[in-house]
Amino acid sequence: KVVKMKRIAILLFLFILTNSISSQLKKNNYFYIYDTGYWVNISVASLYKRDPNERLDNQLNNGAGPLVNISNGAYHTDQYQLFSMIYYRALKDYRRTLDPSKATTFLIPYDFATDAAYYKNCQKTAGVCYDFRKCPLAPKVEELLLASPWYRRNYGHDHLLIVGMNYAMDHYILKPKCKSLLAGTCRNCTKFAIDDYSYMYSGDAGINARGDFWHAAPFPADFHWSSHVTRPYPWENTDRPIIVSYVGSQRSYYGPARRLRGSIVHYCEMHPNFCMHNSYGLNGTRFSFKVDGHNPLQLSVRSVFCFQPIGDLMTRKGLFDSILLGCIPVVFDPLTAA
Repeated sequence: KVVKMKRIAILLFLFILTNSISSQLKKNNYFYIYDTGYWVNISVASLYKRDPNERLDNQLNNGAGPLVNISNGAYHTDQYQLFSMIYYRALKDYRRTLDPSKATTFLIPYDFATDAAYYKNCQKTAGVCYDFRKCPLAPKVEELLLASPWYRRNYGHDHLLIVGMNYAMDHYILKPKCKSLLAGTCRNCTKFAIDDYSYMYSGDAGINARGDFWHAAPFPADFHWSSHVTRPYPWENTDRPIIVSYVGSQRSYYGPARRLRGSIVHYCEMHPNFCMHNSYGLNGTRFSFKVDGHNPLQLSVRSVFCFQPIGDLMTRKGLFDSILLGCIPVVFDPLTAA
């Protein structure tokens, strides 16, 4: 029974993202979004500033971020906006039911990633930094779930939580309030994260630290399909005069990644006829739209190969961006490719 519930939750998630219809889902499989009482405040919390310096640019266009070029399907989409992209589509999906008694899956309307940490304007660097928030809303989410008869019916096995961050971002997701939700109340919830390193833990170490039933989802890319997108699509572009490029910074908390990135940038500087480098934006931050008119991924669409070095972890948003822009990714670790 548990396996069946998990399978249905995963299929619903995939078909919401792709707006697909599948014969694998019977007509009586619907999902319910908690939308009464305090759940309303939880679901929209990431749309309102909770810090005077907080930046909310990436919440535009239903989670796709600021529009760059509608005919190219280009947006400035942040790496941790998975929740918004799913939530807004789910609200309008025909498989949504307003009657919880008819639901086989329950979507928890909580933006875990934004509640764990957030982007803000940093005065010291005159740029943007990623700061800890430490999941202040998580205790209320736990309280609401534990009070719900629909949660208690299957102890969360039929509930879906969009974590929206990397599985191994311990310095964010394992703060006490965040961990309590993941490994406690939502231990049995189906969890979607940017990656899943649970198989690297021996025994139940990973489950005890952050709960069970994790599944990997790709980083949100900057390309988003709509009826306004015209051909040629970015991946169909054949005008690629640049042999190889790297879009990103030299920064990383991980020493080997920092050295690798520095070496790539140095290589590009030494061989400008073959390699080009560009940062995402002001002071190397991800917020490229802080610099008016700066669209770093235009470099990728004109390149044959794109360097995708490791960062704080092995996965990288640029990998998915480069694929959708038709640039062949060059990886430096098996886990990046896997």
